[in-house]
Amino acid sequence: MDIPFKDVVFDTSDPHGSALSLLPLLFPDRKIDDMRISALTQGTTNGLFKVTIDASTADAVLIKVYGDGTDITIDREKELRVHKLLAERQLSSSPLVLAHGDLLCANIIVQESGDGIDVASVRFIDYEHATYCRRAFELANHFAEWTGFDCDYTLLPKTSTRRAFIAEYLTTHAELCRGHNTDVPTVNDASVDHLMRQVDDHRGFPGFYWGLCALIQAETATGTIDFDYAGYAAKRFAEYEDWRSVREGNSLSLPLREKVWSMP
Repeated sequence: MDIPFKDVVFDTSDPHGSALSLLPLLFPDRKIDDMRISALTQGTTNGLFKVTIDASTADAVLIKVYGDGTDITIDREKELRVHKLLAERQLSSSPLVLAHGDLLCANIIVQESGDGIDVASVRFIDYEHATYCRRAFELANHFAEWTGFDCDYTLLPKTSTRRAFIAEYLTTHAELCRGHNTDVPTVNDASVDHLMRQVDDHRGFPGFYWGLCALIQAETATGTIDFDYAGYAAKRFAEYEDWRSVREGNSLSLPLREKVWSMP
């Protein structure tokens, strides 16, 4: 599968005009009669726009606008390869997985039907942080995102919630393996306990990872997005240090994040 490339600069002050210049590439066989563009998210580093050509059809594309300085931490060539791989192949069963890497709420799209939320419609977007890593890190990273950019640690999933999530994760993975005629892993209390321990061991690393990313953004951002990268970096690094202190037995009392994480 070839990946088309067009070198353009997207003007966020004129998203309609910028999107218009891309339409011949995005919809080469369509007559552009009615184009609508809407901002889906304005993240801390990137912007995401949805372009719909005809309201009577499902034809739509997402346009992602990269933020200032993101090329320092993101390998764009790798990102394209990941998208291509996701489109062409199925993932094998392995503790080392092709992970999304940034499963915060804004990157998880859920469509609503007449009966409420359509679980089968859940889709992930924004794969710029996708990489191969341990699945325990991917899960720990996702759980860490429950606190939001405000780092409200009272929102962390407690032990029972994480266990239910991981049990569903393993069960669904086994069903997908069965459907693709690959080795089907056994799912039982022991396998859930095993992955729970692995995720627990990885819970401090997302703080270090995102603290480093935020620190780089603090040095390179030009101010087009109003976000306190330095303050956010300090919070995330503190998560890592708190986890490390508890792990090494050097903490006199449990920090809030560690306390909520350990709750039943």
